[in-house]
Amino acid sequence: MTPSKKILIADDDDTVRRLLHEMLWRDYRVCCVSNGRELYQLLSTGHEFDLVITDVSMPHWDGDESIEMAKCFSGDVPVIFISGYAEVSGMAVLRKPFQRDQLLEAVHRSLGEPAFPVQKA
Repeated sequence: MTPSKKILIADDDDTVRRLLHEMLWRDYRVCCVSNGRELYQLLSTGHEFDLVITDVSMPHWDGDESIEMAKCFSGDVPVIFISGYAEVSGMAVLRKPFQRDQLLEAVHRSLGEPAFPVQKA
């Protein structure tokens, strides 16, 4: 069965993007970008996503822009902010490094899915 929910991952660290993709691609359609400009292009041109996972600080992007972008372009789309060091006032941030189960818990919660979906045989 083809995954139906689409997740956009934005992180300037190639390793983090690859790891996030690897953790999520079996259950979701995943699109990755490497900076704020690419993220802005996708969100502002009508591409629709069920969830956005974005680094707080990356080239062409900072925490304040993250919050504004999420409000302007994502509408009701949930956003998970990830960071190794930055604080984002009033926003939940998943701290790097995080474990796979922490990421999946945040994704499931953000998408309104059961915390531990039944695995298909």
